[in-house]
Amino acid sequence: MGRPVTDSFGIVDRHPPLGKAKIKVNEGRHGTTAIADAWGAALVPDLSRYRTNNMKWRAKGAPAGYDLGSVSKDVVPAYKSGIGIQVGSDASLTALGVVQSPDGKPPSLVAGTLVAADGSEVVSPKVFTNKTGRFVAQRLKPGKYRIEFASEPKSTIAFEVALTEDRFVDLGTMTAGTQ
Repeated sequence: MGRPVTDSFGIVDRHPPLGKAKIKVNEGRHGTTAIADAWGAALVPDLSRYRTNNMKWRAKGAPAGYDLGSVSKDVVPAYKSGIGIQVGSDASLTALGVVQSPDGKPPSLVAGTLVAADGSEVVSPKVFTNKTGRFVAQRLKPGKYRIEFASEPKSTIAFEVALTEDRFVDLGTMTAGTQ
């Protein structure tokens, strides 16, 4: 249910874990174009055909730690056609941990590559440590992962993340193995 569609339109819906969060689409000085809420998906009735339309959204009331991923998308609809967008994804977990070498020292300011154990693509594959070895891995799906650090000697850590209510997974302190 929405305003009449005179050209092209967009439908913006929530990923299931967003639950009762409201998704506000194309907020501006004069209000919000559409809202996905308890009534259902948001209908954006005024997209221009054959032109780039930038659709932006934000979630109000999303679960703590939920990573929305992209918060905008450029779309180019055909005449009298629709574009569907789902806000959020399964890749919404954030893992936090501290890594140390076998001698107990942290790999300070080291880059690493996040790899899924099942070989699937990782949305955000770069990981960095701070001076104390603390790292954050974002946009994870539930599953098993490893981080390959570019330190000398090369080292790796392996871990598993499960779906949690608050979307943050505390991995604690982990000792890296050398390759």
